[in-house]
Amino acid sequence: MINTATIAVNQHIETLKSQLGQLASCQLDYLIIAHPDNHMIGQIKSAFQNKTFAILTLPQDCWAMEDEEVAGLADWAVNDLGVGGLLLVGHSQGGTPTHYVEVCPAAAESGASTNRIGSLVDRVKANEQCVRETEKHFIHELECLRTTPAIESRLLRDAKLVQGLFYRSESGTFCVYDGNTKSFQALLKNC
Repeated sequence: MINTATIAVNQHIETLKSQLGQLASCQLDYLIIAHPDNHMIGQIKSAFQNKTFAILTLPQDCWAMEDEEVAGLADWAVNDLGVGGLLLVGHSQGGTPTHYVEVCPAAAESGASTNRIGSLVDRVKANEQCVRETEKHFIHELECLRTTPAIESRLLRDAKLVQGLFYRSESGTFCVYDGNTKSFQALLKNC
């Protein structure tokens, strides 16, 4: 009897394999998972020009690092592809999944003023609240990626295996997330 069970295909791995093509056998320094913002991606490519890397773009509001497809991608990248590091790049305007978004619309609606200046201040405050929620989501996803079983065991040997960058589109600044201090530190300050 022939077993006709469907074999699940990991779309993230297949996407990455098709992008890599014949390069799939070469050693990558980094697998970068990033929100699809062309300006941000251009800056990443420029910064990593002397490294071998692959960028997998996934809309940040769809991130679910605890999902078995993403966990499978991380496991495949580290154990089969042999990448030297995983870099998760978040974006201040990348959004959050629906279950995180609740605070943003409420902040935008609370205390709205009919005064144009007050209204502008309210919108700025609402945007800042959304960015804070986006940062929380980014930290959550980074921690989920770090606790993926295949990654967690490698982190014991290589603490720098998984890194997190957060792009603040408002200022064009990249910040690195420090899990020890639970804070973001700007890589370069704009003058």
